[in-house]
Amino acid sequence: MNLSLFVDESEPNPNRDWLVIGVLIVPSRLRPSTHAALVQVRESEGYRGEVHWSELRRTFDGPYSAVNRVARAWLTWFGNASHTYFTALAVDRPRLKHDKLRDEVLTRNRFTRMAIESALAHLPLPWNTERVRLRILIDDRSRGRTDTGWRDNLEHYLTQELRVNS
Repeated sequence: MNLSLFVDESEPNPNRDWLVIGVLIVPSRLRPSTHAALVQVRESEGYRGEVHWSELRRTFDGPYSAVNRVARAWLTWFGNASHTYFTALAVDRPRLKHDKLRDEVLTRNRFTRMAIESALAHLPLPWNTERVRLRILIDDRSRGRTDTGWRDNLEHYLTQELRVNS
């Protein structure tokens, strides 16, 4: 079975309280139709920007709430589509043990891996599935190095860790 995983984190700033990592899993053969359905929702609302959960407003009425309506429609669509699976992992940063996760890259890498592993563990696969091939697509990031000098290496880290731990 070939699966496409779309991974996006809530924000890259380590001074915020919550890190939220979303994982959308779609059978690779259904990627084009899934993409078309999600784009259609955006077009119906006339919204072209990014959807950031932390910037959503409390109202769904009016022209400035199009992003809210897009987010709600997408989550409803994910919930109703039998071929997709969406989950999110929320991490309360102030409760982390900073002696173990002292860097943003280490923190993000570890929790992104956990979000993917959790999503795969709960994915309703047919009982006779022997092999799953993943294509992981990660939202574009502009970070190079963190304050402590770690290089952003999420793609390499996930490839190595998911292969070893699966």
